[in-house]
Amino acid sequence: MERSYTPRNHRVMQPSGRRIRVFVRLPRESDGWPPVAVETVWVEPLANGLARVDNVPFFIQGVSLDDVVELRPAADGPTDLELHRVVTQMGHQTIRVVGFAEGQTERAKRALHQLGCVVESAGVYELVAVDIPPDTDDEPVFAWLEQHTEQGLIDFEEGAVFDR
Repeated sequence: MERSYTPRNHRVMQPSGRRIRVFVRLPRESDGWPPVAVETVWVEPLANGLARVDNVPFFIQGVSLDDVVELRPAADGPTDLELHRVVTQMGHQTIRVVGFAEGQTERAKRALHQLGCVVESAGVYELVAVDIPPDTDDEPVFAWLEQHTEQGLIDFEEGAVFDR
């Protein structure tokens, strides 16, 4: 079955009654990546200081959509709570894609959506955060990424990837 791609297929991150924003401090590599020191993510509070991640992280390593995480009070930061650690991984994988040639970011979003991924745009940096759901075969996704990386059209980074 072919999947259609429209901007509506992106997850739209708007605050709802149960979602809150929390933050993660990001270590910078020697090359200055990532370009931000803190990333905020939406979570849905559960119980006992736990929450479910409700968007695809753009820069955070080791965290994916739907993961159950532990929160803790923040001493300082853009929100009152910070993400402390992942308690349970829910089987989603996270990658980030950047397009180099004109139009490649949009092409990547369409192609990855067609392969069963959830795609979120950063709006800056030509960066796309991609969720590979647990029920999506990741082999065609990585084959597409590697082929287009070898062609110099895109590059990708693994944010939370594991063998299934």
